Amino acid sequence: MTDNKQISELSDIQSEAGVIATLISNPEFILYSDQLTPRHFYNILNGCVYWGISELYKSNITNIDAFNLLNVINTNKAVRRQLGDNLNQDSINDFLNLSKNVARKSIEEYNKLVSIVLNYAFKRKMVESLNTATNLCFEDNDGVELYKATQSKLEDITAEYVETGMQLFSQKAKLIWEESREKLQRGETVGYTPFISELGNYFQYSSGELILYAGKAKQGKSLFALNEAVNLLRQGVGVLYIDTELRDDLFLFRLISHLAKVPFNRVKNGNYDEESQRRIDLALKWIDKQNFYHYFLPGCSQEQLFITAKTHRLKCNTEFIIYDHVKSSQSKDSSAAYYELGSRVGFLKDQICGTLQYGGICLAQLNRSNDIGESFKIVQEVSAAVWLNKKSTEEFMQYGKECGNGKITVKYNRLGQQVNDDDSDFVDVDFDGNFCSYRNVVQHQNNSEEVFG
Repeated sequence: MTDNKQISELSDIQSEAGVIATLISNPEFILYSDQLTPRHFYNILNGCVYWGISELYKSNITNIDAFNLLNVINTNKAVRRQLGDNLNQDSINDFLNLSKNVARKSIEEYNKLVSIVLNYAFKRKMVESLNTATNLCFEDNDGVELYKATQSKLEDITAEYVETGMQLFSQKAKLIWEESREKLQRGETVGYTPFISELGNYFQYSSGELILYAGKAKQGKSLFALNEAVNLLRQGVGVLYIDTELRDDLFLFRLISHLAKVPFNRVKNGNYDEESQRRIDLALKWIDKQNFYHYFLPGCSQEQLFITAKTHRLKCNTEFIIYDHVKSSQSKDSSAAYYELGSRVGFLKDQICGTLQYGGICLAQLNRSNDIGESFKIVQEVSAAVWLNKKSTEEFMQYGKECGNGKITVKYNRLGQQVNDDDSDFVDVDFDGNFCSYRNVVQHQNNSEEVFG
């Protein structure tokens, strides 16, 4: 049998204190420790404080001090009972002051501490189960009963502490199919339609998928993303927009120009008539009703991006993320730069769209060769890669004004219709920077198949 002294050796109070101390300084880090619960802490005070921080963060309270902790702990009689009468504001203040010395500053360090706490909790639970099995050996039962009881206990522990991910596909398939049929019956589509309708022949936006739009500098990439954000909001989708380029005020001026159909410079400078003012007022009222979040984060780290995305997913019901735009801290057109871009795009696809189940768009810049450098390092991470270009004078004359001044080429796609290598295989679009708008236009006739006719 195992005594309390031996059990106490299956704990790391310093790591537990490190988890709590880190959350006191950075309560948003709790989003990275979904599996960790108060009962996984060996020290009762650590477990109760972890519960208190979790409850405060759920209530959007990020100031973790003695007053707030004591208030939330006092709301739960079971937690209060575990701590006894020794807990007061002074004792919590002492605890908070001591914690400053062991707080970690990075997600990686925090996750390491969480892993240690969970590992020891697993070991303690395993010892408890083995002790139970030992006691059963001295009772009047046969080997089959003993095996069943022990096996059941071990399976419960494994399910709690070890993520096996075992599930028959048939179980998932049935649920997925039923949900998709229910959506269709409600008149909903499985995914969201791009605002340029012809792109719907190639893909739709849906959770878990990331579409890359790339264009040359100053040729309307961000305005395309703005137009798509409005389109998604009109479909009832909550949108999170991470902007590394535009401050909130400039983004707002563009958004108003697009919605109110008032030239951007007039919106910005206040040079507009009464009719334009009326349309601007309507645009502002529309914006006020939308589940839309725009943040100017020029130096956004992956940790900040994940925390922002997860917080808005859980608390604000955002379903779609737009990242404008991926760029490297390295020198342009270097292998290191393209590796960094690929890593950022991969993070967006796997962690943001995959783990958090967002649908997503990210923007990137094309170089002078109309490519993203070593593009295979980037496009292999996305569901589809789309190039945004202005038509040349020759192309504009060839296809006519009714086909617009821009072209959209789906270069890579694993979501539907494939593209031809023919240079004339593109979607026509019209771009008006003055009104911050793209619009659908008549599509040109692709006569490449008539060469042999």
